[in-house]
Amino acid sequence: MPAKKRSALAVYNDLKKEAPRDETEQARADTSVEETSLRKLSTKQKSLEKISLPKKRKVEYIVKPSQVEVEQTTTPPSQNGKPSKQLRKKKRAGLGKRARGTAIEGEILLSAVEGVEEEGGNTRVEHASGGNLTEQSGSTLLSACGGVEAGSPPSSSPPPKPKPSKAGRKKQGGVANTKKVKAKDKEALVAGNKQEEGEEAAMEDGSQVDGVCAEGSNTQNNDLTSAAGLEVPFYSQFNPELFADSRVAGNELFQMMIRPIPVEQFYSEVWEKRPLLIKRHSPCYNDGLFSCDELQRILVEHYLEYSVNVDITSYKNGERLTHNPAGRASPSDVWKSTKEGCSVRLLNPQTYSEPLWRLNSMLQEHFGSFVGANIYLTPANTQGFAPHYDDIEAFVLQLEGKKQWKLYPPREGSELLPRHSSSNFSQNEIGTPIMDTVLEPGDLLYFPRGTIHQAMSLPDCHSLHVTLSTYQKNTWGDLLERLVPAALNSAITEDLELRRGLPTDYLQYMGIVGSDLDDQRRTWFCDKVASLVSKVLQYLPVDAAVDKVATDHIGSCLPPCLTSSEKRSGVWSQGPRWQDGKITDGPKLTANTRVKLLRYGILRMVLEEDGPMIYHTLENTRIYQEKEMAGLAIREADAPAIEQLLASYPDPIAIDSLAVEKGLTEDKIELCQLLFGQGLLLVVG
Repeated sequence: MPAKKRSALAVYNDLKKEAPRDETEQARADTSVEETSLRKLSTKQKSLEKISLPKKRKVEYIVKPSQVEVEQTTTPPSQNGKPSKQLRKKKRAGLGKRARGTAIEGEILLSAVEGVEEEGGNTRVEHASGGNLTEQSGSTLLSACGGVEAGSPPSSSPPPKPKPSKAGRKKQGGVANTKKVKAKDKEALVAGNKQEEGEEAAMEDGSQVDGVCAEGSNTQNNDLTSAAGLEVPFYSQFNPELFADSRVAGNELFQMMIRPIPVEQFYSEVWEKRPLLIKRHSPCYNDGLFSCDELQRILVEHYLEYSVNVDITSYKNGERLTHNPAGRASPSDVWKSTKEGCSVRLLNPQTYSEPLWRLNSMLQEHFGSFVGANIYLTPANTQGFAPHYDDIEAFVLQLEGKKQWKLYPPREGSELLPRHSSSNFSQNEIGTPIMDTVLEPGDLLYFPRGTIHQAMSLPDCHSLHVTLSTYQKNTWGDLLERLVPAALNSAITEDLELRRGLPTDYLQYMGIVGSDLDDQRRTWFCDKVASLVSKVLQYLPVDAAVDKVATDHIGSCLPPCLTSSEKRSGVWSQGPRWQDGKITDGPKLTANTRVKLLRYGILRMVLEEDGPMIYHTLENTRIYQEKEMAGLAIREADAPAIEQLLASYPDPIAIDSLAVEKGLTEDKIELCQLLFGQGLLLVVG
C-alpha cells in the first residue's frame, strides 16, 4: 500500500516539537521585533526520504528570514520522456526530498518538499511548504503553510486579483499561453539555468547559500513558474502584442520578472513580509534593460544635471558623502568620478531608456501604483551608500558585475513598513544581518520597505543594477488620511449633535491636569466622544476617498509606452494628419463602430463639484510629476457610458450600445470622438 504523503503542517509540527525553547527564550520572543529577529534558535534536522531529480539545471529560491536548504541525490535520467524506474517507485510511494532546517537570526527554518510531477520528461517540483512571518503587536509570529496563528491580524497582502475575461489574453502562441502550476500550499517552485553536475550553490566567500534548490530540464516551455526559459532574457520574451488586456499583460510581465516564483505565492508569502532572493544562475536573464553602454549614450545625448538626474556618492570609513558639483553631469566628469571610486546614481532612468519606460509603465497596470526606477553603478571594491531603509517596495535586478548585499530587520515595530525613508545608520546601530549574499547578473532581490540594507561591490569587478520601486504612500493609513477628515466634515454638516457646544466646565476635569481625577464627569465625557466618533464613521465617503488616491496615482504615473497595435488603432495612426500633401480626416465613427479603452489603468473618472471628470496619464511626461495631470470634463449624462467602457474592457463595444441619457446616437458618437481625440479610445472594427 503506497505510503501516505505527510502534509506540510504535520512536518512543521514535528519540527516545532523538536526545537523546544526555554521559558526565558519564549518570553523574550514576545518582547519586540528587534529581539526576535536577532535571536538564534537551534533546531534538529528533520529527516525525510530523498528523491532524485535528473541533474540538468541548478536553481535556488531563497526567502529570508525563513531560509531553507534542500539536499538532493542523483537519479539515472529519464529515458524516452518517461521517469526512471527508481523515480517511479518513489513517486508511487509519495516520498519527498529530505529537508534540512537551519537556525538563523530570529526563527526556526522549516521546509518540506512534497511530491514531484513529470510532464513530457520534464521534472518539476510540485509543492513545498515552510514558515511564514506575520506581525502582531510588535512581535514576529511563525506559522506554517502560509497561515496565521490564532489571534493574529488578517494578512496585509492584496487579495488575489480577479481573473480577467477570456478576451484579455489573445489567442496566440508564446508566453501568453501559460500553464497552471499545481501547488497545494502555494509554496515555492524553484528554477534556474544550466549548471555543471555536482556544482554546489555558494556565496562568494564559499559558504553554503541556504535556499530551496531543485534541478529540472532545459527544455523550453510556456510555464512561467518552471525551470525552462531562463536562458533567454525575460524582457525579450515579453511581447505585449499578445495581450488584449493591459492588466493581464502587466501580470504576465511581473510573473516573468520574479520567475520562477508564482505571483499568487509571492503575495501570500513574501509581499510586505520578508525579503526574497532568486539566484537563477542565468547571467542573461535581466539583459536588455540597461547597461553601462546605455549610460554612456544617455550622458552624451541628453543634458543631465547633478542632483536632478545624477548623484555622485561615496561611503568610506562610516561617512556617507555626496559629491555633486553644480551644472551638467558631463560624460567625462561622471566617468572620472567613477574612476576615483565614487558611485553613480541615475535618477528616473525611464525618462531616457525606452526598455525601462516600457517595463515600468506595464508594471503599473499590475500594481495599480506608480513604478519608478534608479540605476546604480558602483566601482570595484567600493560602497556608495550608508545603511538605511526606504519607504518603497524594492526589486533589485542585477545587470552587470557582482555586489554583496546585507539586509537587516527593522530595529523596532514602528519601523515595519514605514511611511518615510530613514536617515543613514552607523554600523553599530543595525545589528546582525538576516541576509548576506552576492547578486550576480540575472539575479533578483526583493525586500519590503523598512528593511535596512547596504551593498558593496566585489574587489574584482564593478556592479550595475536597477532598483524598481513601487507602493510609496499607498497604504490603508494614506487612504484614511483622506477619508476621516472628509467624513468629519460631512458629519458636522449633517448632524446637529456634533455642532452643539462643549460643557462649560469640561476644562476643570479633562486634559493632563485632570487625567488622574476620579470624577464621573470624565467618564461621561469620554463616552460622549466615543458616541460622536461612531456617528462620524457613518459618513465615511469610502469611494470618494479611493478616487482621490487614484487620481494622485494618475498624476504620478508614467504615460503608457504604446505598442504597435495600439498606435495603429488609435489617434496616432487614424486621427487627422498630414499625408500625401494634404490633411486627412480622422475615422468616421458610426453607431456600429466598435471601440475599447486604450488601457484599463490609464484613466479614472471621478465626481467633482462641477460634474464628472476624467483624469488620465496620456499627457504625463516621463519625468516624475513634471506637470499637472490632464483632466477631461464630461457631461453627467455621459458618465454611465464611461462606466460601461471600463466594465466591458478589454472587450470592444459598439458605440450604439453605450448608455447615455436619452440614448441619442449622436451623443454617443460625440463622446467617443472626444475620447478618441484624447488617445483614450481605440477603434477596433
